[in-house]
Amino acid sequence: MNPQLHETVLDPACGTSGFLAHVIEHKRSRFVNSPADEEILQASIRGVDKKSLPYMLCITNMILHGIDTPTNIRHDNTLARPLRDYANKDRVHVIVTNPPFGGMEEDGIENNFPATFRTRETAD
Repeated sequence: MNPQLHETVLDPACGTSGFLAHVIEHKRSRFVNSPADEEILQASIRGVDKKSLPYMLCITNMILHGIDTPTNIRHDNTLARPLRDYANKDRVHVIVTNPPFGGMEEDGIENNFPATFRTRETAD
């Protein structure tokens, strides 16, 4: 991965934000040369996690990595939103993630996706 400064990066199952922390370090070391660049970097980082403890640790990790107000990190379930509800405004340039293997989503989540992709297994 080589995300550029202006590219929006999303981790839809960010946990404690290990991948996002590396993206921040990567962008900062290569592209940030001014306060304006830092603002672009901070606006380009997005993450979602559904579990409370990893979400809290993610927020803490973002602050430790210089993201003073991590407003683009959400406590939510990425899969709870029906696929058809996503629009162009939701698009990102880069997705980095390590999905939670071996888990099961709650009943009904699989109905948010086309029949050929329906599963409750979290990694799928």
